[in-house]
Amino acid sequence: MAAYLPPEASGVCRVGPAVCSQTLARNAHVVDFAPGAFNIGTQDEITMLELARLIKDVANSRSELVFRPLPEDDPKQRRPDTTRARTILGWQPRTSMADGLRRTLEYFRTALK
Repeated sequence: MAAYLPPEASGVCRVGPAVCSQTLARNAHVVDFAPGAFNIGTQDEITMLELARLIKDVANSRSELVFRPLPEDDPKQRRPDTTRARTILGWQPRTSMADGLRRTLEYFRTALK
């Protein structure tokens, strides 16, 4: 299996926290007085190469990393502005990237048995 990796940096978020924050917003009726989306994710940027290496390490994978040029219109940096989620919802990331990857890997290993 090969991963195609541009060198840009990105923020990352597991689905669990994403669903939780959006549910929190609906249940707290935040959408009534603060309509709009809530960006969530880590404020710690990581390059796609660092992320690929971390995934390989957590998964104990021997996958080859293949590098391809970035599309011309692809942003060089991605980082969510989580100010609204922090100030309105009181949301903060609570799971480290490595722990989130381990949980995700374990979920799929169990689900795909």
